[in-house]
Amino acid sequence: MSDTYYPGHHIPTTPASELNQRQFHMERVLSRVSSATLVQVKKVTNKGEVKEVGTVDVLPLVNMQDGFAKQFKHQVVHGIPYFRLQGGADKAIIMDPKVNDIGVMVLADRDISKVKKTKAQAPPGSWRRFDMADGLFFPCFLGGTPTCYVQFTDDDQVNISPDGGTTVFNIKAGTTTITSAKIVLDGTVYLGGADASRQVS
Repeated sequence: MSDTYYPGHHIPTTPASELNQRQFHMERVLSRVSSATLVQVKKVTNKGEVKEVGTVDVLPLVNMQDGFAKQFKHQVVHGIPYFRLQGGADKAIIMDPKVNDIGVMVLADRDISKVKKTKAQAPPGSWRRFDMADGLFFPCFLGGTPTCYVQFTDDDQVNISPDGGTTVFNIKAGTTTITSAKIVLDGTVYLGGADASRQVS
């Protein structure tokens, strides 16, 4: 018998016992189940508008690989719903993903196409399981340093800045500070509450 070893998903001890063989078969079945993976955004339907949550087209970043370590690249997956922090139909933080963002796509265990369409309880759209077509996108991982942000500091302050800290709206206990080259107030200003006698025009 030849001692030559041919690489593959199996290892030299795979055929050594029935237990090893069964474990090998189970691992091969599990290898076909997709659960979650890092993806990169290639297209976004929304651009910060005030409208319903959109979708993204994403490229899975971790290549597939056969037993001989040959690489196979994924193709773009289209129409994946993305996460927005929203409560009810009227309250939301609108911050849509951008092209090249890296996030996580979680794969549903059933076909969710009918629920995506009806936004109501529905049967699976097909018999597919753990398919990338049934992904949900959660941004953002491996991101860079932001320049437009809302920041909650460890010392209980809140900073809002659109330009990397040059213009800042700062809130801390008992004090609110605005740092800006220009401050424009459009409307009636009251000092000391709603006392009209102290109105500033």
